[in-house]
Amino acid sequence: MTLQHMMQAVRNATEVSSPTVVNDSKEPLRVSRLEPQLLHRLVAAFVAGDGGEPGAWSAAQETLLQGALAAKPPLTASDVHAILLQVDANAGAHRTSLKLANVLFTLVRGFGAQLGAPQLGAARRIAESLETVLKKPTLAAIGRLEK
Repeated sequence: MTLQHMMQAVRNATEVSSPTVVNDSKEPLRVSRLEPQLLHRLVAAFVAGDGGEPGAWSAAQETLLQGALAAKPPLTASDVHAILLQVDANAGAHRTSLKLANVLFTLVRGFGAQLGAPQLGAARRIAESLETVLKKPTLAAIGRLEK
């Protein structure tokens, strides 16, 4: 599967119940089974969006991103920061979204060591604005990183 196919799946995703994409053989392919470099490219292209500007995410895109992050692709600190900026841009409209909260929780738990103090402050502010069951666990994970 090429990056172009993956990005087309992201653009066309409308009702994805689990983080899957469709490969050329039309069989579901779990995002977590992609090679780490392809996952990195998927996440990087996903976050870059149109011209690097934060854009509105759909629930399907949030699910796909959370699945990719859960597979722990090799991300740089700037990748993690860019994802956090995108989460922040979507937090206002999706504050009750469990999928967005899961993206933030997965980001903090899996890549929190790459966040500096300013980014942890932003993550805390985003987590405090959430209205989901993941609010407390996310704030607790941020608290552990701030120590």
